[in-house]
Amino acid sequence: MPVSLHPSPIETPVSLLHAQSLESTIQLHLEACLSWTPSQPNAQPLWSAVRAAATNYMMSLFTQGKLLGTSPSQAFFVKCDQTTTTQVDIDHSIANLLVGFASTKPAEFSTIRLALHTAAPNL
Repeated sequence: MPVSLHPSPIETPVSLLHAQSLESTIQLHLEACLSWTPSQPNAQPLWSAVRAAATNYMMSLFTQGKLLGTSPSQAFFVKCDQTTTTQVDIDHSIANLLVGFASTKPAEFSTIRLALHTAAPNL
């Protein structure tokens, strides 16, 4: 009988399914709402717009009670700037978005990293 390295749905705790579902939901939403990035130059104005869009979405989840914390800064963070996107990334038309959030079930902090395609650099 083969041994599975992954628990069956019956063996997976409901809280873990909730966290995985929330993480998937956040990732899919961010990918969809940031689908416009390939038309933009990879620079500070893009990073600012990406942060604003991601922050708005995460704030909506916080106000709906889907994230743990008494303040937005406890519940999530959004980073897209020169600390997440290196010159090598810029040269390869990639802007990196890092989103961390505190899921209500289980009570742990998760992170999502998205590599967003951007307009080719002007060489």
